[in-house]
Amino acid sequence: MAKRILHKAYVKVLTWLGLAIDIHSKGRWPSCALSNFYHNSFVLDGVNCRSMEGFIQGLKCSDCNEQVRVCKMRGKQAKQFGQKVKGNPYYDIEKNGVFWNGNRINRHSDAFQELIRRAYRGMFEQCPKFRDALLATGSKRLFHTIGNPIPHKTILTEKELCDILTELRSQL
Repeated sequence: MAKRILHKAYVKVLTWLGLAIDIHSKGRWPSCALSNFYHNSFVLDGVNCRSMEGFIQGLKCSDCNEQVRVCKMRGKQAKQFGQKVKGNPYYDIEKNGVFWNGNRINRHSDAFQELIRRAYRGMFEQCPKFRDALLATGSKRLFHTIGNPIPHKTILTEKELCDILTELRSQL
């Protein structure tokens, strides 16, 4: 807990100095536009996603029709859906994994990492406002301090998100 508090303080100082951006849906642009809640629409494998949060929460759905419905949700609505699933004592990401197009995927597998990267790549290629926001970050370090750092407690950690965004930014 103390380590997490120190991390957040460190990021706050770097942000204040203009050396970093802490990604947050309620942050100033470009921070907010890099948040999974932002309305960066994209299509992945024929599925329309209205936000990255919709896609991520949709990964909790084993039923393909429900997954498509959740992928079409915007940030807050998708998060609320995901919290209902997460609150379900029968849902366990470690045991159940995640799902995409009817296939179960281990959260800790290379296949999962490839899927997440493909989703971000799709958003990067299809959404100019996402690319503009990423470009506007310049060479600042990216953080997402509200994200959970523990892989077995979340679908996407702060490190995973920031590594993907930094990798995409390097291609601009």
